[in-house]
Amino acid sequence: MKITWDNPEQLSRYIATLRGAAEKLKTENLKLRRHHSTIQQIVCSLMNTDLLRDPQKWKEQIQDITKIMDSLITEGYSPDNMKSWRAFWDRQLYKALDLQYSIGLRALNENLPDIKIDIIFGYLNLFKFFILFFFVYCSDNSIQYKLPSSSDTQANIEVIKATYYREVKRFLTIPLTFKGCSDTSSSKKKLIYENIMSRHTEDIIACFYASRELFTRLERGLDQFKEWTVLGQVDIEELVEEYLLDVADWEKNFRVLKIRGQDAEKLPK
Repeated sequence: MKITWDNPEQLSRYIATLRGAAEKLKTENLKLRRHHSTIQQIVCSLMNTDLLRDPQKWKEQIQDITKIMDSLITEGYSPDNMKSWRAFWDRQLYKALDLQYSIGLRALNENLPDIKIDIIFGYLNLFKFFILFFFVYCSDNSIQYKLPSSSDTQANIEVIKATYYREVKRFLTIPLTFKGCSDTSSSKKKLIYENIMSRHTEDIIACFYASRELFTRLERGLDQFKEWTVLGQVDIEELVEEYLLDVADWEKNFRVLKIRGQDAEKLPK
């Protein structure tokens, strides 16, 4: 269309159309900048969100990002035109995930969810100790560990290790399952987040060495309670017949029993 100053009416319509297009472009640009800024705030907050302790917040924040991008597609924006934008934010999320994954690995053994364990010796609940442990009775006259949920009356340290390493695996494999904000409709699409694990191989190995030390300390932790199980490993009736010969013997042992009971109250809970 050829517009000249000789046709003021046509020129006015053209200017009005041009202004309308400019206003629409301005509105769309402001909307996209607002969405871009919102995603930026989310990614910055994820930089300081503990991936190990607060994985649910990570999940919710990623969902917020994908909702923003999906809403633009619903409004008519082409998915193909958004690929570079999605790729940009995937790389920013990569930085946030890499940072929090590294921090989480260094504190993994200390900050995993607590696992409740029983210390068993026969069938009597004698006293509580440590933060999550109970001293009960087991059939083979030896102190052992056992998961409260286990139906097996015998302790099994391997079952405890399996439970622990399931929690470890859940964290370690986050980069393998992390989807970010890219279009993952294609099953053959390779995600950039998988590379994070290979970047932290040494930290992962150190984590497993630390877990071995943790279980070594756990097994040694039984030693402090062995003296409390001595009477469970001898014939009580035989001892009574041999050493409790008169009233004074009974009184003396009752006093010792009372003192030991007070000592038992001081055991770690």
